[in-house]
Amino acid sequence: MGSLLAGRRRYSRALRTALDVIALYGRHGLAMRRAKGEALERVHQRAAESVVQLCRRNGAIWVKAAQFFSCRPDVLPPAYIIALQALQNDAAPVSFQRIEPLLEKAWGSRWRDRFRHFDETPAATASIAQVHRATLLDGREVAVKIRLPKVKELFEQDARVFRLLALLMAPMFKELDFVQITEQLLEMTSVELDFRNEAENMRRFARIPHPARIKVAALVEELSGAHVLVSEWQHGHRLRDYLDANPDQAADLLTL
Repeated sequence: MGSLLAGRRRYSRALRTALDVIALYGRHGLAMRRAKGEALERVHQRAAESVVQLCRRNGAIWVKAAQFFSCRPDVLPPAYIIALQALQNDAAPVSFQRIEPLLEKAWGSRWRDRFRHFDETPAATASIAQVHRATLLDGREVAVKIRLPKVKELFEQDARVFRLLALLMAPMFKELDFVQITEQLLEMTSVELDFRNEAENMRRFARIPHPARIKVAALVEELSGAHVLVSEWQHGHRLRDYLDANPDQAADLLTL
């Protein structure tokens, strides 16, 4: 019952936000393919702020969608891209009390016997998963990526809402096939929710010849599955942070 009520609240917020955004453009008599100038930019900014608030409150797949569209300047105006980028690293961590049952499901009730140490505080949290640092019995440091509780169920519920919103918003993006773009997002997310796909991509990438500068994290096969992925821990920095601090390295890295 709680899940159903939470779903209804997410749907209600989404529909209300969509109608508010449509009304906002309508009140100003603006069509995105015709209007220009500061007036349109202000409307874009207000609408984008509403969308960010919606995604932040609904969480999970909504944050994933925001991250997807924040990388699509070919789809959305700059005001949306800037606003949505605020959600690139804005996921709240899930308590270990909720995470541990997933580890028990994957490895059994004595799962801790597989590790010398397991940090219950996440090292990183994203929209659909979080990563914990651990040390195996043989001394290897590993990253344990765990799919967040109920995120698969939330995706299946919210996919219907995304499709409805795409139909509602399509008239405002007439130059684009917004419905098809939304389907691409849903298909991509569905694939990402099954970590076996990521594991296979890691295996394929490891087999491809690559420059010595590129370090490929080793997959821990016996501990990886559909909702848990374990790989060698890599010491370093996020690529975006590194490039921001070393802009002169960007062109060189992109040619690798």
